[in-house]
Amino acid sequence: MLPTQSIATPRTRRLPDFKPDVERNSPVQRVDVEPATHRHSKSEPRLPVNPGAQSSGELIAVSPCMLNLIERAKKAAASDASILIQGETGSGKECIALLLHRESARAGKAFVARNCSAIPANLFESEMFGHKRGAFTGADHERHGSFVEADQGTLFLDEIADLEFDLQTKLLRAIQEKIIHPVGCDRDVQVSPRIICASNKDLRECIRAKTFREDLFYRVATITLNVPPLRQRHEDILPLAHHFLNPQGKAMHTFSPAAERVLLAYNWPGNVRELRALIEQALIFAEGREIQAEELGIPFVCNLPDEKSDSLQDVEMRHILGVMKKCYQNKTEAAKILKIARSTLVLKMHSYQNQSFAGRMPQSAVSTDAAHPFNQLNDDSNVEETAHDHSSDL
Repeated sequence: MLPTQSIATPRTRRLPDFKPDVERNSPVQRVDVEPATHRHSKSEPRLPVNPGAQSSGELIAVSPCMLNLIERAKKAAASDASILIQGETGSGKECIALLLHRESARAGKAFVARNCSAIPANLFESEMFGHKRGAFTGADHERHGSFVEADQGTLFLDEIADLEFDLQTKLLRAIQEKIIHPVGCDRDVQVSPRIICASNKDLRECIRAKTFREDLFYRVATITLNVPPLRQRHEDILPLAHHFLNPQGKAMHTFSPAAERVLLAYNWPGNVRELRALIEQALIFAEGREIQAEELGIPFVCNLPDEKSDSLQDVEMRHILGVMKKCYQNKTEAAKILKIARSTLVLKMHSYQNQSFAGRMPQSAVSTDAAHPFNQLNDDSNVEETAHDHSSDL
């Protein structure tokens, strides 16, 4: 256990300007906040730019909801108020934090990003507040914590909801009083970083669950910015995909029309991070300059039609029919795989049947096979018996 320090009569001093040693303090993440467009030479071929798009480094926005968020962020950046950024994992919360830093008066100072869920509880004070040499076993040199390294700059605390409840009290004091007490030090140190926090959880729900301090919430959430998931900003998918496909702005690769339809039809549960990972994977395995739909590795790509006129409903229909085929037309099992109610599945199947009769269904989905789902909709018992017969053969 680390020795406790008395702070009954703390002495406060201003810390001189400090330039952190990145190699020595490798867990601290340094992020280049210069816009990507500033790194291109004028002679390089560039991709066409959407006149309605805004780019902030890798924060690319076309959708109204993201453009509105960017405007709110720029206004918030003008103040020193603490900001809470909420959004799903991979939605771009750190990009918003970088935008806030770059648009603020602290842009010339350090931007220090720390993931609270990755800091062990017994090292929290050392990582955040620093320690003196010899303060504990293994402390071979003096360490400046994250608050000192971000002094006069911005400290970005990601996944703050995962911070242990007891440690939240120590963080609250540092944010509120702007004073830290390095481990093994005989005096307090005054610091003044701008605090930006992020969470993929609803902190108000965490407060109700008694896993997050309410007083800390009001201290870090003076301003709250909510980042929408990628599925709610459909217009941003292709601009982001093209940016990840050609990160240097050179038109080296492109997507086939079918690949673009796949990108637009997918739900993106992993948001922008998943999109980037899939594009990077496609670049590795691509056979040519044009990325094909099959090379994206999206789950329902095998059911994607080739017709340019097919809608999202047609894509859904083909996916459902593919699952039904794999389940030998067993609606109960298919509903479990699709994660929908069996009654919903039956309604969808009847809807597809009506489209077929009306001549609106793509011909590749229509079959005269007696085992086809459309030909067994009116006889559920026959479907279940067929599934049972097939399963007994395995």
